[in-house]
Amino acid sequence: MSSKRTVSAIPTHPEASVEEAKDWLTAEEFTHIEGMPGTARGARMRLEKLASLHPEIRRKRTAGKGVVYHISAATMSLDDERNRAKGEAFTLNDSDRQLSLWVQLYRNMSPASRAQLMEQALRLVKDDLISQGPDVSELAVQIMKLPEDERKRLFEKLNGKV
Repeated sequence: MSSKRTVSAIPTHPEASVEEAKDWLTAEEFTHIEGMPGTARGARMRLEKLASLHPEIRRKRTAGKGVVYHISAATMSLDDERNRAKGEAFTLNDSDRQLSLWVQLYRNMSPASRAQLMEQALRLVKDDLISQGPDVSELAVQIMKLPEDERKRLFEKLNGKV
């Protein structure tokens, strides 16, 4: 039979406040929870790794020295939390997905199709700019009059590629 106890039967530090006694535990107190390492050092290491992913589960003690960890950390799996954090870091929003799709489409086009697409895009941008006012529309007209290689250099310069 296991000596580990359920969360409600865990002894707490005698100087802990009532709130801290319920929801916040020391690394030593986590060793009494099933599924947690059996030593304070092992529990602390796991809790610190979890706290690096979820800083809200760690705080300084209200009484005495050291830190305490929220009881919700007992149900967190380190591997699950790491995978979830990685997934969130690489999740693309819709505009990024659309941009990625456009880049892939552009790369798969022939040079002639790319030039045709660029001409059409510039015409659409010109129309959008015309609707914004006369100064902007004049600039768009002047850009459209430039030879294709000069327009390309201009766009590269504006995008910081030169």
